[in-house]
Amino acid sequence: MNKQTLLTLLICISLTAFCCSCSKATKDSAPTVEETVPDVATEESVRKTEKTVEATVEAPKNLADYTSYKPGPNEVVYIIDPDNGPGTDYTSLNEFNDREKRNLVLRKEIVVALCRSSKGTADKAAQIEGFVTSDEYYVKIVADEGHRADAKWDEKKYRIEEYTTINSECLDVEVEHLVVDGIQMRIYGTGKSNDIIDPEKGKKYVIKNCYLWMELDVESGYGIDLKSRADIYNCIFRGTGSAGVFAFPEAEVHLYNNTFIGWKNAIKNEGLVKAVNNISIGASRKAYRAKDDGRFTDDSDYNSAEFPGQALVRPPRNSQQPPWHLNNQTQNEIFVDPANNDFNLKPGTIFNNIGIGPEAFEGVPKKDINGKSRDGAVATLGAAERS
Repeated sequence: MNKQTLLTLLICISLTAFCCSCSKATKDSAPTVEETVPDVATEESVRKTEKTVEATVEAPKNLADYTSYKPGPNEVVYIIDPDNGPGTDYTSLNEFNDREKRNLVLRKEIVVALCRSSKGTADKAAQIEGFVTSDEYYVKIVADEGHRADAKWDEKKYRIEEYTTINSECLDVEVEHLVVDGIQMRIYGTGKSNDIIDPEKGKKYVIKNCYLWMELDVESGYGIDLKSRADIYNCIFRGTGSAGVFAFPEAEVHLYNNTFIGWKNAIKNEGLVKAVNNISIGASRKAYRAKDDGRFTDDSDYNSAEFPGQALVRPPRNSQQPPWHLNNQTQNEIFVDPANNDFNLKPGTIFNNIGIGPEAFEGVPKKDINGKSRDGAVATLGAAERS
């Protein structure tokens, strides 16, 4: 091959390489016909999908359509109804707990279980756990209007019922802050180691306006046993167990205007208890018992008992004299209809206006379990003002 032929061949190879390079660059940078024409079918599919998603996202429920309950600041409300009536979010407290437990402090929420029973079906025992709480952000279990506990047990209202043979409770509490308001709870059956409310050691509990009923064949168990701070007021504690309220050594408990029927002790105290305006009838042992290092505060006062010498009062009140004991009156003379679970006070009862009122003692509730006003410097003893 001569020099001229070799030179021609090299020029052809170079031109071929250059053309290939240009072709590749053009192909990579320039859109094809397919790329410049919108995919109409794909865009239409996206629009249809978006409309479908919008249609399946449920609009937020208007709570006012289903209840007169008015949420307070930071409250997030869920309706609990075992009968699955209108507006129901969950058909049991347990389902509510399982689905909604979360860090309330982080989310700055008070989570409310608003309880009702639209056809009278009882809820089952529940465990409240898994919520991170504080004094400001906590769990609140409250009965809706028309379903709130009062001094008469009512099978038509929301209630928690638990049949037991051993070691059960209506409400097992494993959160540090909890409010329970207006709930009926009943545990019945047989066996030992049963409680109506069984909290672990927490920070602060409030139990108010509740009807707590223990009906067992043994004198064992508690209405509530406490290992921490608690305020309990306007409650009916009816039971066959060891104590309506048991305060463990680390507990600090305030008890105002409660009615205790039955029990071995109305209050069994190994901690620190302030008790004011309480009634105890039917205790088989000492009504207000301080055990070991347990102590009732110096301002504990106005607590009546069935028998002389058992009341928890301060001078000038005298536990040996009526009205601080029943003076042989029976439950039928005191309550409206105890045989049918009605522990409203009869008109003219000895407990009328012998206690201290909210204007004279901070902590005494300004309404009773029935929602009646309790005001002034004097008050009726127990959970319910007179009928």
